[in-house]
Amino acid sequence: MAVTLLPGRQELIVAEAAFGFADLTSATAAASVTVPEGAVVVGGYLIIDTVWNSATSDVMDIGDAGDVDRYSATPVDITALGATALDVTGFAYTALDTIDVIWTGVSTAPTTGDARLVVEYYVEGRAAFSEG
Repeated sequence: MAVTLLPGRQELIVAEAAFGFADLTSATAAASVTVPEGAVVVGGYLIIDTVWNSATSDVMDIGDAGDVDRYSATPVDITALGATALDVTGFAYTALDTIDVIWTGVSTAPTTGDARLVVEYYVEGRAAFSEG
């Protein structure tokens, strides 16, 4: 069977959600980015703009209702500034869903902490224009 070139093309869709320590409850999922049916996450990152400062530790998982750490095989340490790439899995959503963050803090609650979740995805079967 020959390879068939499909002429449809689309740009990546990039969604960003900003949140702070006061927006989250420890060990509770918070919906951040909504993705449609057919979405496939191909990139993204969690950016820590202001460190979380709980007394012992602060980490964040990134996932969805089906797998709470789908995009963070290892919980992200959020006690240092910087960006951590999402673990891309190739998972295709079969229904509308949200990509969630789950902050887990230990000991004294933080008084600082700001972050942004950036998710890059495309939607299977969607085309913005045709080429070739």
